[in-house]
Amino acid sequence: MATPIPAPSASPTPTPSTGGGLPQPSGSGGASPTPHPSPGGLTDPAGNDISRGDTDSDRHRRTAELQAMKPAPPGNIVGFDVQPQHVYYASYMLRNAQYDFAGQATKLVEGLDGHEHAVGCGTGPEAFAKAYADTAVLFLEVWNRTTEGVGGAAVGLTVTANNYLRADHTLHPLTPVLATKNPPDVLKSARASGPVAELGWGNAQGEDGWGNAIIDEVSGAVAAVGAEILRPILSHALRHGKVADITPGGDDSALPEIAKAWRQAAKEAKTSAEAFDDAIAYITNPATGHDEWQSAMKQFCSAMWGTSDWGKEHHGYKWAHKEGKQPALDVLQDTARDVATACDGVSAEVTKIRSTIVDVYKDAATKTFAVKSFKDLLELIGELPALAAEFITNIDTGRLNSAVDSYNREIHGLGDGLTKLKPALEEAKRSVPTYSAEEARAEAFGARSLNDFKGQPLYTVAGEE
Repeated sequence: MATPIPAPSASPTPTPSTGGGLPQPSGSGGASPTPHPSPGGLTDPAGNDISRGDTDSDRHRRTAELQAMKPAPPGNIVGFDVQPQHVYYASYMLRNAQYDFAGQATKLVEGLDGHEHAVGCGTGPEAFAKAYADTAVLFLEVWNRTTEGVGGAAVGLTVTANNYLRADHTLHPLTPVLATKNPPDVLKSARASGPVAELGWGNAQGEDGWGNAIIDEVSGAVAAVGAEILRPILSHALRHGKVADITPGGDDSALPEIAKAWRQAAKEAKTSAEAFDDAIAYITNPATGHDEWQSAMKQFCSAMWGTSDWGKEHHGYKWAHKEGKQPALDVLQDTARDVATACDGVSAEVTKIRSTIVDVYKDAATKTFAVKSFKDLLELIGELPALAAEFITNIDTGRLNSAVDSYNREIHGLGDGLTKLKPALEEAKRSVPTYSAEEARAEAFGARSLNDFKGQPLYTVAGEE
């Protein structure tokens, strides 16, 4: 379609559906479908979430809808000819990819639920928990902004195809009017169901698995004394000295699961980005000699992932739209991987400090009960206060205090590492295009694709910017 088409006279642009209802093709004069609530950010006046949520049936419906509208590929024996139906198809491919991308953020949040308070108490863990929470908030904000921008791109492509059909009919009024399509039902306001689970202990109530694990291990190692005697003494010891400052402690079984969820998020971000690129590549001529087309596609795909003034490099990320760069995606991936690594680091520190406490308590128990283990149980129970005091005296306090100081220092450092991730996330948040900006970009790219990148036709509605 190499002949430039004149801009049509003013005519209404189809309004994007704000809901999750199935958009139906309609003629240029057809009525718009009744909006339905869509997953994302629909609330009542009181602020309660009344959205339908994205269900398996919704996903199946979107998949079936896309399959039903798939045309023959634009590349064929006579060349590469993009028609409106190809742009519609790319638009709805982006719509499906957008929902998948949004779903991965929700999957991350849900995967972290149930792992609250995993770093426990202490100055180091408290600093880490705060840095983790702040970083997670920014991470989800960048993910949401990217989700919204992809939605704008999907709508922009459909609007362009609709305007093309109207312009074509204006130029050829005797040809039949082809049905336009309502813009796809996209997420205009993406909101992952955050915040993520709080890792600090705070004022939480609940069983201290950390303390119980230490008591169980020491009691098992000094079984001759009897758990009835040792358990109350060990419980008392955990409330003594610097060990009390980190009790309840971290959970080195939950922290690896948290790290696993973040690593999975990094992988899913990359998979979704490839789906976005595939949608745009569908209406891009891959043949040699179409360098302008290829360059425009790479710039369009890269723009979804952020831009900066003159493409300057910030915080180690290149924001120029060259060679298919995906800066915001790189920020998301690197952040997720770094958070996972930090959580693994905290887990290792938890294991290390617990091992030290167990060793010190075993030694203290051996010294305390060296000549008392053969006493009658009732007699030992009667001496519990004195035994507890003697146990505390036999603790290698210097070793424990040094270990606790190291524990807080190392975990605090891991938290500082998370804080250092924030500038890049803030840059990505500023740089990722808004819904409306990406819609406009998509209209420009779609128009040029329909014209085989020959000239600069305008497939817009008069009076609109």
